[in-house]
Amino acid sequence: TMVDVVGGFVGGLLSGVVSGYFVARTQVAYQLRTATTNEVRKLALEAQTTFSAWISRPAYGGGRGPGDYHGVNAVGEKIDALSAHFMVHDDWLDDTSQESVENIRDGLVKHLLAHEEACFIGDRTEEHRTAKDAEEWLTRDFVRLLDNVQALPWYRRMYRRMYRRMFGR
Repeated sequence: TMVDVVGGFVGGLLSGVVSGYFVARTQVAYQLRTATTNEVRKLALEAQTTFSAWISRPAYGGGRGPGDYHGVNAVGEKIDALSAHFMVHDDWLDDTSQESVENIRDGLVKHLLAHEEACFIGDRTEEHRTAKDAEEWLTRDFVRLLDNVQALPWYRRMYRRMYRRMFGR
């Protein structure tokens, strides 16, 4: 009858609108999470690259004297950009990603301050030691932490962690 047709039409229309709304919300949330993750990873890699370039200069000799700060401002600006973007958009990252970004930022700041202080003192041995420590952190821990910054949906992250625990990857 006509009542059944109209009822079916209205019911189908309402269920389509409601489900479409939630699908669209989920898609937008995923896009924002992905954009935030990509930007945070990009800023972290820029900070790593700038920091590596700054600390590797003493190894080459290259005309640097004791207490040479050339490059410290560029590294600080990259770390500040990462921190500012993270503070504004941290709600879009999951807990593991947030913790990893905080550890990246803290590690960069720790090694920056240690190397800057060594440059200030003018002790070449200390300067080389802090540069070596920072380089080891940048090539080992930084990479591991950056790998944890992911934009995967919760169910993919859950299965990924489970897979890594079971198969050691």
